[in-house]
Amino acid sequence: MKFNKVYVYIIILVFAVAGVVIFSTLSGTKKQDPPPIGDGAQMPQDGTHEGMGSGAAGEPGSGNVKADILEKMAQLEKAANDNPNDPAKLLEYAEFMGMAHKPDKAIDGYTRYLKINPNNVEVLIALSSLYYQKKELDKALETINRAIKVDPKNSEAIFYLGFIEREKGDVAKAKATWQKLVKDFPGTPGAELAEKELAK
Repeated sequence: MKFNKVYVYIIILVFAVAGVVIFSTLSGTKKQDPPPIGDGAQMPQDGTHEGMGSGAAGEPGSGNVKADILEKMAQLEKAANDNPNDPAKLLEYAEFMGMAHKPDKAIDGYTRYLKINPNNVEVLIALSSLYYQKKELDKALETINRAIKVDPKNSEAIFYLGFIEREKGDVAKAKATWQKLVKDFPGTPGAELAEKELAK
């Protein structure tokens, strides 16, 4: 079975775009168009690329992430740990860690948040998505089923249920889930995505 990774890429793209927005907001610099790349191209000399040179030592990575981003991550983690019963702080921490490509920390934050607000469907979907990205399909399935139990009409959650079922190898079950979604909730965003998958 060939797996269509389009939806995983969409989820990753959403996190990447959100990360760029946060990064741009925190840096306070205006975005510049990059110079054309050619022979002898140089790394831009701006605050974003400060400390990045050429060669292995200058490659982008955790070693040269802007200090203010690392500081923000540390502040949010401390705030979440110092205020374990504050759902707003836990949610902010989890969302930021997800955008910063720290899935384990994001999962921790969402899990702690759900102990306070167990019926937040959007958080359940986000948590399921993180488990899916980590290929922890049983946890992704359990979490998306929790979301559907809370909101049986959430077309996005039902669509993702089919997606997880297909990834687990049960194509017939995924197809049945999507067909029921299209029949029961026509015109919803989840039903439209399901129709596209069923047309493949």
